[in-house]
Amino acid sequence: NTPRSVARGATAWCNVQFNPDTVETMPNVREVPVVLLGCGLVGKAVLRMISRVNGAAVPNVKFSVKAIAESDALVACATGLDIESVLKHKEEAGRLKTFKSNGVTVIPVPDSLVDDGQMVDVVDASKSILIDCTAASTTISHLKTWVAAGGAVALANKKPLSGPGDDFDFLVGSNGDTCGYESTVGAGTPFVAAVRRLVAVNDNVHRVMGAMSGTLGFLMAGLQKGEQPWGALVNSAHELGYTEPDPRDDLSGTDVARKALILARTLGWKFEMGQIKVEALFPPEMSELSVAEFKQAVHSLDSTMQARRDAAAAKGCVLRYVANCSVDALTVGVQEVAADSPLGLLSGPANMLVVTSDLYNDGPLVVQGAGAGDDVTAAGVVADMVQLALSARLA
Repeated sequence: NTPRSVARGATAWCNVQFNPDTVETMPNVREVPVVLLGCGLVGKAVLRMISRVNGAAVPNVKFSVKAIAESDALVACATGLDIESVLKHKEEAGRLKTFKSNGVTVIPVPDSLVDDGQMVDVVDASKSILIDCTAASTTISHLKTWVAAGGAVALANKKPLSGPGDDFDFLVGSNGDTCGYESTVGAGTPFVAAVRRLVAVNDNVHRVMGAMSGTLGFLMAGLQKGEQPWGALVNSAHELGYTEPDPRDDLSGTDVARKALILARTLGWKFEMGQIKVEALFPPEMSELSVAEFKQAVHSLDSTMQARRDAAAAKGCVLRYVANCSVDALTVGVQEVAADSPLGLLSGPANMLVVTSDLYNDGPLVVQGAGAGDDVTAAGVVADMVQLALSARLA
């Protein structure tokens, strides 16, 4: 049961640093214009990571943030926004519509992101990167416009790639130089990169299994320990901030299903969201309850979840919330896995991908690491940006 290869989710950064104001004087350093959609927790972490990369001796590119859009405003500066000033304003005032600085234009955009024409006017899309750190499905038009104009996109937002398959195909293309989307699946842990490398060598992938929700991993590990009943575990996770404001957003399994769909499409498997069998961890009648009512009602599932845990233990197994992907079907739900298997040994909120293929047949390829967190998600986005910036498309 020992996996042949285990890749840990870590990003190595060069420790050699210098004043970013002198980057332009360094040989072979090229400025890459950037536009950011969404400046919440992940968006701000991306800005901090861009500053970090701009202050390093590698990778010979400097990202210049020309514009940042929120739902109610876009701020733009032809010479590049000062990241530290933006971050300071966000901490003090919250919204970019009140941001003021020399050379900065603020465009009010009531109730929606700025339209495609204005977005493209902000910067020459053909040599730039559009970053999507929103949680909106409506950004797909902006992303497609950017790629069509010759630019590239980097995503933390899963929704544009888990909508219609044609949208995925258009954005990702065939050369790998139009769209970076590592953070849509495993935050900074290289799940997408691992799968893409197998595709690159024409490996025949038989099956992909993934525990791809830190929240559900936390709950499954707690259930296994048996120190709290299911309802108490769910409520504790909610009160600790481990779940979404409405815990059903995690317990529905939809987020894991989106990740499974993106991985399947990366492998060339043609699925749509409606074809995925998804097990929610609450019955349909609990869908219409308020959050407070749900937190009371979830205790009614205690005996059911304990019985499932005990039945698995009797077989030498544990329960994990798993995405199962093959060329024939995608399923997402609670699954019994051997206690001494890679997924069985997984504990807490860590995420894991287990891939079986022609190359990894005797022992699976196992990729493990943090599957959530603003900083690791931002690292995945910016690492994708570096790859895109160094591609021939943006040269």
